[in-house]
Amino acid sequence: MLWRYLDLGRYLSLLSSSTLHFTRIDRFEDKWEGEYPELSLARLRQMEDMLGAPGTLRGSNRWMKNTIFANCWHEADYESAAMWRLYGEEGFNLALVTTVDNISNALAVETRHTVYCGRVKYVDYKKDFVSVGNALTPFLRKRKSFAFETEVRLLVWDVPIPKIKKGSKPKIDTSTTADRKIAGIDAKVKLPKLISKVLVSPKAPDWYVNVIREVTSKYGLSPNLVARSTFDEGPLR
Repeated sequence: MLWRYLDLGRYLSLLSSSTLHFTRIDRFEDKWEGEYPELSLARLRQMEDMLGAPGTLRGSNRWMKNTIFANCWHEADYESAAMWRLYGEEGFNLALVTTVDNISNALAVETRHTVYCGRVKYVDYKKDFVSVGNALTPFLRKRKSFAFETEVRLLVWDVPIPKIKKGSKPKIDTSTTADRKIAGIDAKVKLPKLISKVLVSPKAPDWYVNVIREVTSKYGLSPNLVARSTFDEGPLR
């Protein structure tokens, strides 16, 4: 099961556009997004020396940070207290519930993009080694401080053709992507195939739950998909 905790505005955006929004990796708050640990960087330097092209592979990684876009989900078999708190204490947030198969089926026909999917692994950037054999691997790694997110990522690699700086030591010219104006990509989805359930915050008032049902129905989905979270219910006496 995959969960996406979000506010009303983002839910309405999803319904009205029938798209999943993918944010460019370098726009994320964490500065370590897409970076390699120290041991991996040492391996990249060795490979560059063998190729006689210092800085080329590391430059390619920096270039990719302007071309990789991510849509993030939380993997769990149950609701998360931390995620409810993180995405809104006031009671006006929601949680979409789906599965990887649902997402795959929802994207299959609608989107023009190739979408990759993988679990995020949490590493120590001072001690751990991350494989340098797959260019997407560092975008499925995060610091261990974020392990509570148990994140599954959808990735889109939107690739403009890079230029190569000529000379005795050729390098990838990242200027074509460093100032890219594209901060995000929207991928079309079939909403009935995407959404298994919509849980409304356990702190939400009754009228708000009814509003979410009405809005959901307005966009052609069954209002029965919507339920209030029972997370705050106490034991029976």
